[in-house]
Amino acid sequence: MIGREQSRDLKDFLQKYEPSGRFTGMVGPEGGFTPEEVSTAQHAGFIPLSMGSRILRAETAALVLVAIVKYEWGDLRMG
Repeated sequence: MIGREQSRDLKDFLQKYEPSGRFTGMVGPEGGFTPEEVSTAQHAGFIPLSMGSRILRAETAALVLVAIVKYEWGDLRMG
């Protein structure tokens, strides 16, 4: 599991990051990623981010991640 000091806040990151039209997210198992998995992902270009202190089920976390990204980048507007 990633310690909070090793990850960044998702909302702050999305507000500062200029959307390029592409976003690839990775949701870990309910027990969190192992340090080795985090290291491998970072070497592949992923940035560890946190969606907060609440622990979500893996299948729910993926939907929440998509909703947060779409909301922060303004993709939920009508028309």
